[in-house]
Amino acid sequence: MIKNLLIIIPLLFSHNLKASPLEEGLLSCLLEPSNEIKVSSQVTGVAKRVNAERGDRVKRGKLLVLLETGLEHSILELAKARHEFAKRKVNRNKELINKELLSSYESDELMTELMIASLEVRKAEENLKQRSIYSPVDGIVKESNI
Repeated sequence: MIKNLLIIIPLLFSHNLKASPLEEGLLSCLLEPSNEIKVSSQVTGVAKRVNAERGDRVKRGKLLVLLETGLEHSILELAKARHEFAKRKVNRNKELINKELLSSYESDELMTELMIASLEVRKAEENLKQRSIYSPVDGIVKESNI
């Protein structure tokens, strides 16, 4: 698992603070945030696109990092194909099920296959969602360890 992929400093105010030209030459300081949020991925992977670097201001919900998704897209397409096949199989046998010409075992098997295929699609969609990392808050990126 990738640890501390990005560290974001939440913005507690939205005012633009500016020093006057006189103050800029006289004062030197380092601001330390009172709060930091460490953002990382639940899964390991190769970064395909990085949309935030150190010092960038980010809005809540902004896509920060997208990991490679080729394999996950293929798995999702396979799960969708299996789900469509299971639906067609149930539809082909619907009349037999309604007339009770199929055994309860065969009928149960068809319905279970459809339910499992539906769950596999949801699982593949969730796995694909884990490949995108979004900002949980409005803030400024303090560090980027990508």
